[in-house]
Order: sequence, then C-alpha cells, then structure tokens
Amino acid sequence: MAYNRDDQPSSTLGSYEDINNYYEAEINVVRMENAFDLKKDSDGTLYFQKEMRRWGTNDPTNDNDEAVYKETVITYHTDGDIVIDVPPKKNGYSSYQYGNDWGTMLSYLPSNVGMYETSSNDKKYLLYDNSNVRTHTYYPTKVWDITKSKSIRLKPDGRVVGGKEVNRGATKFADDKPLDEQLEEKHLREMTKARLKSDLEIDYNSLSATFRGNPTGTHHYCLEMYMPSKYGASGPNDGLIRRIFVGRFIDSTHSEKDKCTKLALSIIKDIPDTCLSDGLVRLREDFNKQ
Repeated sequence: MAYNRDDQPSSTLGSYEDINNYYEAEINVVRMENAFDLKKDSDGTLYFQKEMRRWGTNDPTNDNDEAVYKETVITYHTDGDIVIDVPPKKNGYSSYQYGNDWGTMLSYLPSNVGMYETSSNDKKYLLYDNSNVRTHTYYPTKVWDITKSKSIRLKPDGRVVGGKEVNRGATKFADDKPLDEQLEEKHLREMTKARLKSDLEIDYNSLSATFRGNPTGTHHYCLEMYMPSKYGASGPNDGLIRRIFVGRFIDSTHSEKDKCTKLALSIIKDIPDTCLSDGLVRLREDFNKQ
C-alpha cells in the first residue's frame, strides 16, 4: 500500500533549534513514545534512529541469533543540512508498520519537506520548497524522484542531493492549424472509416491536470475523436481514436480558457456539425454569435 500525499502529518519538530531544545530539556527525563530514538554527537549533529532487529538465519524464533542495532533515519547537521534515509519496505513489514515509519519521519521534518508514494507505479517522491508542501492547496511545479534513493541530503538553499529532479510541464497551446494537419495518417484513416459508418464524434473536454500524483490547480483542454458505439465500453479509452491537447496546464483565468476554446473551434472549423457532439455544436454556435 502506498503512502499517500494526503496522509502526510503536520510537522512536530521541524527545525534544528526545536529538536535541540527538545533534546536538551526533555530527552534525559522522558523518552519519546512510539517514535525514533534521538541522539546527539559532540559536534552538535542530531540523529533520529530506529531500533531494528536482524536474524542471521532469518529465523525470528531463534533468540540466540538475534542482533539489535540502530538505523539512522534523519540527521540534522549544524550547518542546516538535513539527511534523510528513506525507509525501505522490509521483509515482514506490514503496511501499517511501513506507513508508521513514514509518518513518524515526516513529523520530525520541517513542513517544507514532504514525501509520498504513488499507488499506480510504486514511485516515491520528495517535495521540497520554501512553503508548506503538505497542504491540499500546495501545487508543486517540481518534485524529486527518490524511488531508488537510499540517502537524500537537503541543502538550506533548496538543492537536493540524492534525488532525480522532475519538473512539471509548462503551460502550452496547440498549433492553430486544421484538424487533418494535427493528426497522423493512421488516425485520419480510422476517422474516415468511422465516419463512413456514421460512428464518429468529436467532443471538447477539460481534464484536471495532475503532476506525479499531485493536483496542479490547472486543467488540460482537449479535442477527442472517438467512436460512440465503443467509447468507454471496456475502459476509459476504449473507442478513442485520438486526443489532441489544445492547452496543457491552463489556469482558471478567462483569458486562457477562452484562448483554448477559440483555438479548438479554429482547429475543427472545417468539420461538419454531424461529426461533432451536441455540446461542441452549441459552443461553436455561441462563439459565432459573438
């Protein structure tokens, strides 16, 4: 089970100063319950560590073969660097234990650091920005793929060492040219066959734009060519011939939405109403009246 972005807890101890104060004031009196152990080196480096057990014969019932050790999970350096050791899915770990490790780790990281997994492809991603990245209204334009990372170093200046930077696509509009010039030959053939069977329809839709499992607060606007007799019968793309994105990552301003609509109508200007959805026909009629 993936650790979802929406499950990220709030930050409990999210700075070197907070953690150091906690260590100095309370660590020798009260141990943190259900959390990682906190240690401090003579140079001031702070460590969150998790107690682990290992059996040489892989037999947890053999007490004589058990080795207990500390695994460092988060390291706070006095120069502001934070090192994160991403918890792997270990053999014998339940989804609850695995998720609890992630949740505990995030509670001891600042709110401008986030981590989550995607259930569709088991990818792990890091969020790192100068704002609170754990809110529902945070729309990232950059994440780091940490799927294969064992150790990640976060620099105070915003750099990330140990992760692969992934940038969101820019706002982009399609070329203003006729539909037949937007399509490949094979798609034109499919459309021609469908039209001869009176089984062709073109619609204009908006889709919520996401980025590596994150909402973006923007939309993709697209023209969809499909066969109504098959569309969506066995899956969302069944019967779909082609989808042309008129605009990608478009915000909610009227100017950009209107630009997409005018561009879509320009692309299908030579297409008869009989090939268009009722909604697209009405949209064309409304714009022709303006």
